[in-house]
Amino acid sequence: MRLAVGLLFAILIATARGSAQTKTAAPPRRAFLIDSSAYEHLPPLTTPRANVEALKATLSKAHFQVEVGYDLSQGGMVSAIRNFMGTIQQGDFVLVYFSGYGYQADGLNYLLPVSFDPKDETALGQRAYSVRYLQSQLEQRKAGTRMLVFDASRPCLGLPRGLAIMASASNTLALFSAAPNRAAPDPAMGGMNAFTSSLVSAIETPGLTLLGVLDRVQEEMKRVSSGEQVPFSTRAAVEGFSFTLPRGAPVIEQISSEPSYIQRGQTSTLRWKVTGEVTNVSIDHGVGTVTDSGSLRVNPAEPVTYTLTATGPGGQSRAWAMVTVTNPPPAPPPPGGGAAKSDGPIWPAPGGTRWHSGFSPIPGPRRPRIAWSLELDHAPLAPLIGGDSTVYFLGFNNQRDFILTSVRNGLIVWSVPFEPAAPNYLEAATLTPQGLIKVLTTSGVRFVKPNGQMAPTPTDSVQPPPSSVSRDGKLYFFMAGQNELRRSDDSAWRVELEGSAHNAPSLDDSGSIYVVGAIPDGEGRRFTGRLYAISEKGQILWTYSTPKAITTTASTTPQGDVLFGSGDDALYCVRGGQLRWKFQTAGAVGSPPIHDRTGTIFFGSGGGNFYAVDNAGRQVWRIGLGSGFPVSAAIDRVGRLYVSVWNKTGNKKSLDCLEDLDPR
Repeated sequence: MRLAVGLLFAILIATARGSAQTKTAAPPRRAFLIDSSAYEHLPPLTTPRANVEALKATLSKAHFQVEVGYDLSQGGMVSAIRNFMGTIQQGDFVLVYFSGYGYQADGLNYLLPVSFDPKDETALGQRAYSVRYLQSQLEQRKAGTRMLVFDASRPCLGLPRGLAIMASASNTLALFSAAPNRAAPDPAMGGMNAFTSSLVSAIETPGLTLLGVLDRVQEEMKRVSSGEQVPFSTRAAVEGFSFTLPRGAPVIEQISSEPSYIQRGQTSTLRWKVTGEVTNVSIDHGVGTVTDSGSLRVNPAEPVTYTLTATGPGGQSRAWAMVTVTNPPPAPPPPGGGAAKSDGPIWPAPGGTRWHSGFSPIPGPRRPRIAWSLELDHAPLAPLIGGDSTVYFLGFNNQRDFILTSVRNGLIVWSVPFEPAAPNYLEAATLTPQGLIKVLTTSGVRFVKPNGQMAPTPTDSVQPPPSSVSRDGKLYFFMAGQNELRRSDDSAWRVELEGSAHNAPSLDDSGSIYVVGAIPDGEGRRFTGRLYAISEKGQILWTYSTPKAITTTASTTPQGDVLFGSGDDALYCVRGGQLRWKFQTAGAVGSPPIHDRTGTIFFGSGGGNFYAVDNAGRQVWRIGLGSGFPVSAAIDRVGRLYVSVWNKTGNKKSLDCLEDLDPR
């Protein structure tokens, strides 16, 4: 599993990190406010817009970097929150405020986007935003103190009454507009409601600590409602914090790069604005001292993060803007020669083809460089490449919440949360010939359009077994944990295998089927590996054993070679049951090998290494991808290589793009 090599997250960090830092190193302050007023299937609301605008003004005066989301759909809310999370650095003070309808189910709380339809029977996690998932993202970003405010206990016919009680979490203060399971109606005339009004007043009161703000809101609401509406809060031990900053600290209102993503040789414009008592403003990387506000064109040759430092009597403020630099894209391949059509997916299934052969008709990079590395808050699985080189992947976080994400040029386009994926989740997402993303979940098949919207499920759509491969209408499959390979068109066709099989079978051009298995020792503590070659008639043609478990699916080449990785830190090449060669690596091979039409083989191993070897097992190149574990890769139609990287501790998760230094 993998983490970003830190060059980028070009998604946006033209965002200012502009909270004033006094000599006591006050953390930067960030806020994300959500106004959900124009509901499509629920009664529209008149107070959220006024609530958000008032709170935005107050927080801006308190030197927060404030972002606002207005009337967000489900996909819009997921994308907006993800983009906001991308601006958070370790230790930042983060405030998230939501004003709209809330929903509770099974003891969990959800925020409802304006697209929420109570009659829709799709899983709740695909129609609403989980508060638990919000908390997990803040934890992933290592935010400092977190303040969550939910003005979401409004009564509505067809919705549960109020929100559920929420357990306290480290570094987190949560404030709800009403007690658990109690509703809090809005004022009949609209405008800012009493809850948000009391919150704004408490924030503007000099000297109040965070706990003091919570106490003040609860006391004021109890007074104005005569005890009918008493906000509920959860509290944790947090460091001292006051919304009021000392006078004299400079405020960085803007630091940005436009564009923030350029090709080598192009320019980007830095823009900045600093207010307050300022004695000096400077930008690093050779820029030097600058005026309090201005702009400057820069032409970096490599990815760079520009740091603006503003100094005043009250301390220093720092903010950052990133410029990501890539090579110009190589020209599209000429017509013919096996090139994929631009209007269709190259990768209909993990492993490169619907047979899981691992073959790419497009050559991969010969002299690779990291074009970009996108840091993620969830572990990415197999990349799927659309005809326009958009990358789609299913991923999961530490809570096993699943998210389908679309990425283009290192930027997240959209994300859609999903219920748990099928048991063999490495194969849970594929591209259909029509360009839809097909996701296998525990409750059925889901289809997503390239724009992130859910697509209707065809009436004839069925969920295949989680580990399967098809050819000529015949589906070869085994259920996870079982040791029997079956074929869909013939109930009598069965092949018993020793031990347990894992991952999906693979096929070669002759129709032979290849399955990898794990053979336990007498105590069931250690496993050896076994590769099975099986004929279309169900006969075992040959087997090949390895001293440790096989860790990838088997890839097949037109020359009859079978490629696979093993836990003994090696990539194997076997033909006809005999070892042709073995390439030793620095860690267990976990990335299924892919091979291009030149015969070059690409794969990753533990320790963050990604390799290219020729068809004789000789190293062509190796590149480091940090401390993560490459788990899957794919090549797009212009030869860029996308690698999913993560590790089991969860501290490294990224999607990396490798391009050729010498574009063809």
